[in-house]
Amino acid sequence: MEAEASLGGVVVGVVLGFSARFSVLFGAVAAQGFFDAHAGIAASHEILTDIIGIVSCNV
Repeated sequence: MEAEASLGGVVVGVVLGFSARFSVLFGAVAAQGFFDAHAGIAASHEILTDIIGIVSCNV
């Protein structure tokens, strides 16, 4: 009975450890994704204004 309880404690500890590590990793990935998306929006906005400028010059 005690062995099962200690095993349960180990499992809970491992799960909590993994979830904490995962949440840190996920937070880093989410932050990176946010910055990438922000940079992508800025870049696409520049490209879009360039295309509009080229089109308006050719018209």
